[in-house]
Amino acid sequence: MANLSRTILFINILCWFMGCSAKVLPFEKDSRHKSKKRVPKSVCSKDNKQYESMCAFETAYLKNKNDGFGHFGDCGPFEGEDGSDCNIAMCKTHSQPVCKETEGPSKEKWLNSCVFRTARCRAKSLKASDKSFDRICTGCSADKKPENCEDLPL
Repeated sequence: MANLSRTILFINILCWFMGCSAKVLPFEKDSRHKSKKRVPKSVCSKDNKQYESMCAFETAYLKNKNDGFGHFGDCGPFEGEDGSDCNIAMCKTHSQPVCKETEGPSKEKWLNSCVFRTARCRAKSLKASDKSFDRICTGCSADKKPENCEDLPL
């Protein structure tokens, strides 16, 4: 077991020295270089800490300085249509499952309405015409259409 841990540590250190970009990730062109070298986009951790590259994120993760990968891009907060922001770190962790209104059984559930509104805000920031998050339901079942649905104010 100790050899496996050492091997993993060696691979991570090697990755760090090589630039950590050997993975298949979304890339953007590095405007500082005239070559076609690509560098990873910024990364946001689960605890809403922003890193300028995947390498910086992984380095912090190996030092236990973040809670893991959240998403690519800026952490936010992202302003929503109603002036609120999309910062999931503001949401409490109490469980009151909600889902989107769908024609059939809902395949996606969110922990609570705050987490749902965060997902809605992010979806609308990517595609303003996304109407799939306009109704929230509290009666979410895996085998029937969602119930107790209501419109979300803009």
